[in-house]
Formats: sequence, structure tokens, C-alpha cells
Amino acid sequence: MSDQNLVSATLTDTDRDAALLAISTIATKLPFLLGLSVEDRINLQKMGNVRRSFVEQTVPIASQNAQVLPASFNLAELTADMDLYRQLAPIMDALKPVFEKLDDTLMALGSDLYAASLEAYGYIKAAGRSQGLDALREQLKASRQRAAKQKDTPPTP
Repeated sequence: MSDQNLVSATLTDTDRDAALLAISTIATKLPFLLGLSVEDRINLQKMGNVRRSFVEQTVPIASQNAQVLPASFNLAELTADMDLYRQLAPIMDALKPVFEKLDDTLMALGSDLYAASLEAYGYIKAAGRSQGLDALREQLKASRQRAAKQKDTPPTP
């Protein structure tokens, strides 16, 4: 096997199913979560950390001075949104490192698998003629060429 082995672990079906159930529970408990389009993400005003301070100062001041706001201004929605933001932020803070580690682990596993597959392909290619593996060798060669071609082709939106 390849010298590269960034991940060496196992996951039981029970643990995988428990993790999937936990994720399903999160989705069930937060049914209002949005899925924004790329265009929406680009066009939305972003709060970010710098603007968050401004928002956190403005909301209570607006609440304490509702008389200066026009009747059309929905102060109740503003404060409800701020409350929801404060409730969701720690959930995101807890999930983000888990998601990043999951993403990194899958990337490392993919790299391990690809490195080992290249090594195995080299052995199959070298021994294929004498071991009667010509058809399998050609199948792997075609698969590798398709993968290389797809990598070079930009994705369509």
C-alpha cells in the first residue's frame, strides 16, 4: 500500500446511524433553515463581525426608542430576528469545527485512496500482461483518462 496513510479508522454502522440520526434531529428541530441560491448569497447584505457590533448596539437602542421609528417599521421582527440569531450562533459555532474536520477527513481519505489506487494501478499495469489482467487494466486506464478529462473540464453552472 502507498506510504501515505493520513486516516486509519473504522466507523461502525451503529455509530454512523447514530450520527445521521443526530443530524436529522437537528434538521427537524430547525425546520426554518434556509438554502440560499448562489445569487442570493452574492446579493444579500452581509453582517459579519464588524457589522455585528453595530447591529447588537442598534437593536436595543431601537427597542428603547420605539417612538422615533415609523409605524411601518417592524420592531417586533427585528428583536425576534436578533433573538434567533443569538440562539443559532452557538449551534453554528459548535457545528463548524465538526463539519470542517469531517470535510478534512474525507479529503484526506480521498487522497489516501487515490494514492493507493495509483500504486495498485501501477502494479496491475506492470503485471497485467503476464497475469491475464489486460481487460481490467484497460478498464482502469479508461476510467483514469475519464477522470483526468473531467478534472480539466470546467463545471457547468
